[in-house]
Amino acid sequence: MVRPFRTRDEPALSGSDFVVRGGPLDRDATERTFNRCVEVHGVPAISVAAAAGLDPEQIIEESKILRNLFSEYLWCHVSDLWNGNYSLLATNARPHYSLILPGDLDNDTWEDLAERFRPL
Repeated sequence: MVRPFRTRDEPALSGSDFVVRGGPLDRDATERTFNRCVEVHGVPAISVAAAAGLDPEQIIEESKILRNLFSEYLWCHVSDLWNGNYSLLATNARPHYSLILPGDLDNDTWEDLAERFRPL
């Protein structure tokens, strides 16, 4: 049974706000989390973190998961994702967001994501 996302009210992100993803952009790990999200929520998405007005270091500091599980981070601007037809949905606890992909995590989408995110 598909469970809807637990969403939250959050100030709107602007194109200049930052998005952070923990760890290197590893295809196998990303595909596992993508497939789990599709299975559980019925939505093609991966986890990221963002918060209006915060820089990447502040977003990491605010996220217990990012601080405790990762030592490497990737970042991009919200506008980088919007320009690629991705959307962001505030889910779970702040600063978690679900990055909604325009479809499957196929080779083209994977390469596109890899070009948008850069190491912090």
